[in-house]
Amino acid sequence: MAKKAKSTSAAASSEPLEARVNRTSPLASNRKISRKTEGVQSAILAAAGSIFAEKGYNLTKLSDISDKIGTHVTALRYHFPSKDAIAEAIVNRTTQAFMDHLRNTLAELGSDATSREKIAAAIRSYMHVASEKRVDIIAHGNIVNQLQQEARMGHFALLREFLDIWRDLIGEAAQRGELAPGISASVATQVVLGSVIWTREWYRPELGAPERIAAEMTKVLLGGLISEPAQAKETNPSGKAQAADSLAGASEK
Repeated sequence: MAKKAKSTSAAASSEPLEARVNRTSPLASNRKISRKTEGVQSAILAAAGSIFAEKGYNLTKLSDISDKIGTHVTALRYHFPSKDAIAEAIVNRTTQAFMDHLRNTLAELGSDATSREKIAAAIRSYMHVASEKRVDIIAHGNIVNQLQQEARMGHFALLREFLDIWRDLIGEAAQRGELAPGISASVATQVVLGSVIWTREWYRPELGAPERIAAEMTKVLLGGLISEPAQAKETNPSGKAQAADSLAGASEK
């Protein structure tokens, strides 16, 4: 059953997400939509995303969205028949953006790249999209659990497709013997995915450029958080003394 849902999602991914979601619109019978129509739909989704991010699903009305883009609700319904359809399009296009950018990034590396290079590039890709789609990510969190069951299951199939790319990266590293000794592919996958995806909850531009955050995450995830004792002593021989001085100073205060 899951396999069927995944194949349906994959087959539909060649169509614009907005066209796929808009099932009852007069445009739904057309395989291709005009650039003008696509631009209007993108503007609707951008406006809706900002309102969903601010007000959540329940408090957002179609009139809020139509007012923001300066049109009538009737014109809005021509492209998206309901608030549910707009919400579905937003969550799907957000995940699709992450997946498309990741696939393009990995394709540019080529098959000869090492697993370390691929995973590092995947982290950079995620942070790049996360920094560009911050409003949509907030909206996604506010509305994904409000979707109708069919729409929610379709979205989860798309999300699994994205996560499978990450699982394949870790699995490939294990097959190549590039994982560190004693590290299981299953645990490595959960740690990497958990760390990367959780950035949507805490990343803010003031913390630094996405490239710098990605570099630090790569260093932690692929290089380790704590230095080996011998290495730590060699690179920072005065570390213990500094720590003792800090503790002493704190106690005096």
